[in-house]
Amino acid sequence: MQELLGASRELLGAVWGGAFVPALFHPKGEPSNEGHNQPVLFIPGLGGSDYSLGVLRMRLRHRDFRTYRSGIWNSGDVRKLVQCLLVRLDSIAQETGQAVALVGHSLGGRIACHLADEAPNLIRSIVTMGTPYGKRQLPALAERLPLDALVAEMGTRCHLPRKTPLTVIVGLHDQIVSFEGATLKRHELRPRYREQRLVDTDHLGLPFLMDIPALVAEGVLKQSKRTVH
Repeated sequence: MQELLGASRELLGAVWGGAFVPALFHPKGEPSNEGHNQPVLFIPGLGGSDYSLGVLRMRLRHRDFRTYRSGIWNSGDVRKLVQCLLVRLDSIAQETGQAVALVGHSLGGRIACHLADEAPNLIRSIVTMGTPYGKRQLPALAERLPLDALVAEMGTRCHLPRKTPLTVIVGLHDQIVSFEGATLKRHELRPRYREQRLVDTDHLGLPFLMDIPALVAEGVLKQSKRTVH
């Protein structure tokens, strides 16, 4: 019952985060130019839309990143969403002439890793927040709802991008994706290439925590700038 309650909160959280958390409750601080207009595409978690990451996008814009919405509702059909987002990714890369950083919450991070394998030359880096990795443990919602495509995909492998720099952010009090399911094993971490950060919040708090923008900005900028050919 506790897992089901936690899973239901993820669906409600996307609506709550977008509709009832006005930006004035999240002080932006002094603006900076650290982003240098670097394009960043945000991918929401299962059951979520772009509204769920609106506050985080605002904070990254304040740091001079060029932020983009995904234009999707995350239905859980990983294969279908990857194909849709490949079109979006290519459009942003062509518009900016730069490789694009991806920021994914929950299942959105999993989708970001798939995109890195499909179009590695278009992606600069990936930052995931509360993302379930691999078959070692499915999130509670995926185990109980008839999302066949999601369950089949997640039960297949521990999916990590092969070449794209990855920053994994994990909430210490996450009740939706277990700590074991959201963290990388020691052998999966690579110095200066894959790293992991633990933060004091739960699953839904990840996009809104005051410390998150700085961690996301650091992960986004991990790879040197490159031009899309």
